[in-house]
Amino acid sequence: MLENYLNGEKGVRINALMAGAAWNFKKMIEKLKEKIIWLFFQKKLQPLILKIGG
Repeated sequence: MLENYLNGEKGVRINALMAGAAWNFKKMIEKLKEKIIWLFFQKKLQPLILKIGG
């Protein structure tokens, strides 16, 4: 992790808050990416499934 350039106790608190927010944002983006990929493959495979089944 990079050096904390914020000074004092407030700087430490701000840094911790920003790190937590970044971690949560990363997790949220990963879930969104999974859903988008899932939807993409559902749309691509749906015509193929209909051809095979019908």
